[in-house]
Amino acid sequence: MKRLLLISLVLFASCTNHQLDGQYYAEEYVGWTLVKTKIIVEGNNITIDNSVTGTYRYKCCQYLDRIEYFLPNKVTAIIYVAQNGKLILNESTTLEKNSLKKNG
Repeated sequence: MKRLLLISLVLFASCTNHQLDGQYYAEEYVGWTLVKTKIIVEGNNITIDNSVTGTYRYKCCQYLDRIEYFLPNKVTAIIYVAQNGKLILNESTTLEKNSLKKNG
């Protein structure tokens, strides 16, 4: 019982990491189309805004090396964090963090 409680606390503590909070941007050509992607990470929420597919908001958990977000079909998607701090969305899309602080 104590092990289960300890494991639960570790998992909860891992998910409350907010080190990756911020806005990330990328632009890339897919064929002849310029695709702009913006990801906003705010605590346990992630918003993915893609100029082709639209804007989606999901619940997420931040870890030091990745962000896991939860799709409506019960699939967990993963965005990896590169050593330079950029987010790796997929093989062709790497997003750079906006260095400007948000107001408020």
